[in-house]
Amino acid sequence: MEKTKKFYEPELLRALQRVVPKSGIALDCGANVGNHALFFSGVLDLKVHAFEPVPSNIALLQKLVELNGLEQQIVVAETALGDAVGEVSLGLPAADNPGMYSVIDGASDVVAPVITLDAYMDQNGIAPSDVALIKIDVEGYEIPVIRGAQHLLNQGDACLCVEVFGAEPFEEMVEILSPYGYHPRSVHCHTPTVIFAKGQQDIDAVDRVRAVQKAFDERNIS
Repeated sequence: MEKTKKFYEPELLRALQRVVPKSGIALDCGANVGNHALFFSGVLDLKVHAFEPVPSNIALLQKLVELNGLEQQIVVAETALGDAVGEVSLGLPAADNPGMYSVIDGASDVVAPVITLDAYMDQNGIAPSDVALIKIDVEGYEIPVIRGAQHLLNQGDACLCVEVFGAEPFEEMVEILSPYGYHPRSVHCHTPTVIFAKGQQDIDAVDRVRAVQKAFDERNIS
């Protein structure tokens, strides 16, 4: 986005544009430098709470918010998300890609506070019914984030957009989300990102997502 002046993952963003109402709140969990947050606010006209725990990413995110005049539209929450309040260590497997910081065991130069989505919403007076979209891309920590949002998922009906790649993680995600009434609708991006929504399960859609996850596994094994 910084070099091309265009949004990355445009196919995913167009898919969200078709299904997300242009009102309410977006929770951008793993905002990085703000590609999705800027789209959600500037294009979808949503109020965005952008969660980002990495200081260097936070600085760029805040700069982009200011440059685009979106200070009233985007709230930058300088925290990680999980299933309990505390703190986590973050590590970077690829030195040239600060978007790949992930939770690690052991010591790290980057230690971030953690809050649950339910606790954050309670602290900020956000009702589940106000949330139109929840995007979760936290480099393998998606399930703890979901486990920390039980009240939100039970009481709300937001569109859910989750990075989940591989057949086994996908099946685990389906098992976790289905009791809340969420089912897969479509899959997008090179590292599969699945859109879930509440309502009747579409078996054909589930099969299509499973096929993409299987192909992803096969590419990465070979």
